[in-house]
Amino acid sequence: MGLNIDEWQEKPSFKEWREQIANIYTKTSDTAMQRKLYEKLLYPDKDKRAFSKRAFLGRDEDENASLVLYDKLNRKRLIINVDSLGIPVITFLDKYGKITKMIK
Repeated sequence: MGLNIDEWQEKPSFKEWREQIANIYTKTSDTAMQRKLYEKLLYPDKDKRAFSKRAFLGRDEDENASLVLYDKLNRKRLIINVDSLGIPVITFLDKYGKITKMIK
């Protein structure tokens, strides 16, 4: 449970993009082709996603209260957690997801 904040590409708009996604499933029933067309919309350029998650605020899979900040390439870079016992932890990650610093 939580709130995601995404950064969206300029064109097409989110509404137009969702319409393009819906059209995939009316154009073909071939699951492999649907996946290929979806991936093309998800990654309009080689190294660029149509959208990137930039922040998450909520409860993570370990039931921690969590704030996670992402870079433009959708990689976790900063995590602030408070666990069920009330213990806070701040974790810094590099672009490969490796922990560079942890403050407890």
